[in-house]
Amino acid sequence: MDYIRAFIRPYYTGGFNSNSAEYFKHVAEPFYSQIFKGNEFIQFLDTAKKKISDAVIIDDVKNFYNEILIKQEIDGNRCLFLKSDTTPKGLELKSKNHVNVRLEFS
Repeated sequence: MDYIRAFIRPYYTGGFNSNSAEYFKHVAEPFYSQIFKGNEFIQFLDTAKKKISDAVIIDDVKNFYNEILIKQEIDGNRCLFLKSDTTPKGLELKSKNHVNVRLEFS
């Protein structure tokens, strides 16, 4: 569960200025592509969803992962914007249990 809670993390560029677009970018845990091959990560999430009580966080991670795959195919980039009260565009997270996501995005 800790791995799933920490899967989404801020894209670090050297500072945390909320006036910068970089502040709103998030990336996946950097080693998932080395740990899981092909469709193994989705299978891992499906199995985890059956075993934990916070199924919403699994859905968030699965949606984030799928969006990353789409974005990577389009422009080679693995950064995603997350939706907040001040940023209406971006992926909306439903769970409040993400460890590394800034509170205004969850």
